[in-house]
Amino acid sequence: MFILRAHIALRIFSEQQAAPTTRLSDEQVNGQEQLDNLENAKLIIAQKDEELRKKEEEIAQLRERLGDVEQKIVVPTESQSELGEKVAALEMKLADMEEEKMKLMEGVQAEQLAVITEKDKHIAQVVEELETARNDLRDAKNRIQELGEKEEEMTNLHNVIADLRADLATAKKEKEESEWHLGEHKEWLSNSKEKVAYLENQLSLMSEHDRLTLPPPSSPKLRAGLENIDDSAKAQIRALETKLQLANQSFRNSEAERQKCEQINRDTLKRVMQLESENGRLKGITEELSAKLRDSASAQVLDEKDARIRDLADERSRLQWRIGELSQWWSDAKWKIGELEAGVAHQRHLLDTANGKIQNLNDQLATALRAPQTSSTTYVVPSSFTVGQAIPGQWHLANTCFAPPIPAPAPIYNAPLSYETRRVKIEIDTETQRDVFVMGSFLNWQCALKCDPIGQGRRGVTVDLPRGRHEFRFLVEGTWQTSSLHTKVPNGFGGENNLLWVE
Repeated sequence: MFILRAHIALRIFSEQQAAPTTRLSDEQVNGQEQLDNLENAKLIIAQKDEELRKKEEEIAQLRERLGDVEQKIVVPTESQSELGEKVAALEMKLADMEEEKMKLMEGVQAEQLAVITEKDKHIAQVVEELETARNDLRDAKNRIQELGEKEEEMTNLHNVIADLRADLATAKKEKEESEWHLGEHKEWLSNSKEKVAYLENQLSLMSEHDRLTLPPPSSPKLRAGLENIDDSAKAQIRALETKLQLANQSFRNSEAERQKCEQINRDTLKRVMQLESENGRLKGITEELSAKLRDSASAQVLDEKDARIRDLADERSRLQWRIGELSQWWSDAKWKIGELEAGVAHQRHLLDTANGKIQNLNDQLATALRAPQTSSTTYVVPSSFTVGQAIPGQWHLANTCFAPPIPAPAPIYNAPLSYETRRVKIEIDTETQRDVFVMGSFLNWQCALKCDPIGQGRRGVTVDLPRGRHEFRFLVEGTWQTSSLHTKVPNGFGGENNLLWVE
């Protein structure tokens, strides 16, 4: 378990070292020292792995010797105690190696934390410099925006001037039309006055004879004609006077409007001159700022900092993706570690069972030796048998040689690395009358447990299993079957296994 964690940590650190980042010379020196430390750690881990492999070979040899002892049935007490001492010594060495690996892992994690902290400080410094450059750029943009507003105001004033000029042209045109109408009315009035004078002159030049031939003034006909002529002339004169007054009023209004437009035009021209002066001043300021900006090369620095920020963002994205991938690997590694721990616990359980069987066989041998010998025939217990569970804390050997089951006490081997188990029931529905067996990963697929009848059409067995994930199958009448009472998963060989999780 710790070997796998060490390899994962080394892989994380190696990939972080291989990431394309810009470092200073002191960072490169620290990186070289860390690489040297990692190489030393790899060598130490390799040595520990070699020692662990040797210890596993010794355990395998001890298990072979244990098989030989089971075949011979007779096991000396000294060899059994010696085996227990060796196993205890091996477990103590294994615990020491695991503790040493844990310390090594803590050192590697501390170095990684220091490197990450240094990177965070460097990123914070770059971000602060970028913020300062952004503030300078924001001020320059505000000044440029003010210039744009001034130019927009000038454009609006030019539009107002154009409108006023159009209004002035319209007023001039109306004035000309009014003057033309006024001249026309004056001409009509002059013609009317000339006509009146002509008529008066003609009247004065009339001869006495004509006057005598005229009807008397008291004549109603003459009086009516004169009155009609006089009224018509008066009406025409009044109409002409009214038109003349209207024309004079229109002329005065046009003149006032013209003066008003000229005043507005003068004010507008004055404002335009002021704005043009302000525009020239602002253009000078803009050119000065542009020259300072070019001289200070802040734009280039800002571009470089933006590129640096993008690189850091890309690196951060890659690191986040890598962290997610490593987290997934870590989860898979923990699951694999759980399986390995379950396998180790099962092997330890098998060793405890073997110790119990050895003790049982020793007791049976001692009983047989103390009993009176009635014949010279020697009875040997067959090597093939099925392991089944009896009452809690006891096991029995189910075979055809003994009528009752042989009880065995709890395992006499008590290792310091004990494990927790949970009692579970494994069942299958079947109508067969023959024996049903179950095999699983908790037995390393090396032996089978016999299922007992527990009801109509159902077989099952109760076992104590360590925490973790366990797969199993049933052997019914020479064929592999799965139970519908448990979850099913593919086994990778075209079939299915039952799955059981023990919390």
